[in-house]
Amino acid sequence: MMPLESAATLRPGQTGLQLEAATHGAFLGLSGESGTLRVRRGVEEATDASAEVSVLHIDGSSVAGTFPYAFAGRVGVKHEVRRWLSIVGGAGGGASAGGGFVSPDVAVIVAAENTYAVPFLSLRGSFSVPFDTHPVDTGKAGSDPPGRWVYTPPFTWIAGGVGGLRIPLPPHSSQEPAPDVSGSLLLGAGCTWLAYDGGTNSVALSLAGGGEIVF
Repeated sequence: MMPLESAATLRPGQTGLQLEAATHGAFLGLSGESGTLRVRRGVEEATDASAEVSVLHIDGSSVAGTFPYAFAGRVGVKHEVRRWLSIVGGAGGGASAGGGFVSPDVAVIVAAENTYAVPFLSLRGSFSVPFDTHPVDTGKAGSDPPGRWVYTPPFTWIAGGVGGLRIPLPPHSSQEPAPDVSGSLLLGAGCTWLAYDGGTNSVALSLAGGGEIVF
């Protein structure tokens, strides 16, 4: 939902397991929380591959009793062009009460890699292609009448940015020999812009935190 990662890649043969939790607001007037499990693997020097699964819960009760969860999966590759710069590409898909979707993505990550605290900034672009769609009533129970806020998921252009901090544990640089087992604490904030067919758009703001263990 909102990847927390700096420019550094895993060394060949290393594996990383990351858990992330986030809160999101102002998406189509809704708010919610998400959780993500991400697995990374160093496949060659300066390149790692990843796979992840995410679940999103929408806050509140729908006036129509709409199922309040969405599920997604993604695979991707990150290549470290410079110590401070990486490029990322991936593709994912998922499903919700509104139907399914597929979504490729590209990103650029810049970071000030160092021993103790690594600030990073990522810029991402994507689009979402829906299929097998169904109208969804997103009205809130107790405040909206049935049928007032009904949406069918459209084709969507997506752009976003995430700024955050990675704290290596124990403190070490990506240029130093890696400990047998290491980890990171991750914190970040993001903004995602979505533009839909028909000329409408919305913005979602997110706060996230997580941790990764590398072995």
